[in-house]
Amino acid sequence: MTDTPAPPFHFERPARTRRNVVVVITVLFGLGAARVLLDAAWGILAVGALVTLPAVWDMARNHVATLSLDDRALGWSTAGQTGTVPLPDISRVVLDTRLDLSTRMTLELRDGSKLRLPSECVPDKDVIDATCRARGLDVRRNAFALL
Repeated sequence: MTDTPAPPFHFERPARTRRNVVVVITVLFGLGAARVLLDAAWGILAVGALVTLPAVWDMARNHVATLSLDDRALGWSTAGQTGTVPLPDISRVVLDTRLDLSTRMTLELRDGSKLRLPSECVPDKDVIDATCRARGLDVRRNAFALL
């Protein structure tokens, strides 16, 4: 029986998701309701609306965050960062579950440095865990990391 290499893994997450659209619409609707029902001050409403601008900007651009893993390297791309790390340079992959149940992925490199991947390009922790282990990477999972 021969070991067949694991197929390349590719993950994409667009900025314009149903969840993001619903959250922005809900916030804006809530601000409108606060104005009508509570006679909220325009300044407070403006600050509330400013909070949604980064999400609206991301949805308008609709940049797609990606993570790719094959037998040679792990690569990622977001609106602000791109990078590639050869697999032999990775000592361990650390998956931290945060209190908001999101997953933070940190690469511990053989030279002792650590590289944290942007959260928007990290897939579900069970998927990335199995994918990394299939390529022989050491994976450590931490539950409920605060920082």
